[in-house]
Amino acid sequence: MEICTVVTRDREEMVDITERLCAVIREKGWRHGVAALFCPHTTCGLTINEGADPDVRRDMTAFFSRIIPHRGEWRHGEGNSDAHIKASLMGPSLFVIVEDLSLIHISEPTRLLSI
Repeated sequence: MEICTVVTRDREEMVDITERLCAVIREKGWRHGVAALFCPHTTCGLTINEGADPDVRRDMTAFFSRIIPHRGEWRHGEGNSDAHIKASLMGPSLFVIVEDLSLIHISEPTRLLSI
């Protein structure tokens, strides 16, 4: 098992973790199989989406903010209920196929993102 830490700058941000994952696969020599990605944090989710156009990230965060606003009528005392809901919709895990030390179908425009 490999543990990676992702640092964010903004309250809502999509972070590309593709290169980090590819580096781990190469460093560990994982030639063939399935990589299971899991984020244990309850306010972060994982997704696979396009990375060539940065507007996709902006559109996704704008969409989630529109349907699940930060200042909703939430009761959770920490003030981050929207983040919990968004993370639940994205999901905490992904499975990606590893073939010949690289990710299958994770081409340059397609990226692994955490939100």
